[in-house]
Amino acid sequence: RDLQVRGSRKSKMCIRDRDEIDLDLAMNFLRIKEGVSLEDLKKNTYLFSDSFFNKLDIAVRKGLIEKDRFKATDRGYKFLNDTVNIFS
Repeated sequence: RDLQVRGSRKSKMCIRDRDEIDLDLAMNFLRIKEGVSLEDLKKNTYLFSDSFFNKLDIAVRKGLIEKDRFKATDRGYKFLNDTVNIFS
């Protein structure tokens, strides 16, 4: 598993696994009503792992996320828990 370490001198270090980071990113981006361009996401690959994009592909194939934007489809909103859980 990929691990990311975060923290500062004043705070305790926290190790987060890749699935947790993917889930956090997905939940935050799904809060943006107009969505985010997938092209823009791919330009900022330092934020996103291959596993995130693999999960995104699954969500798009299931019709839960739009093809061109990181935005839930009508079906994706109806089944928002399922949409979010793909990224966990």
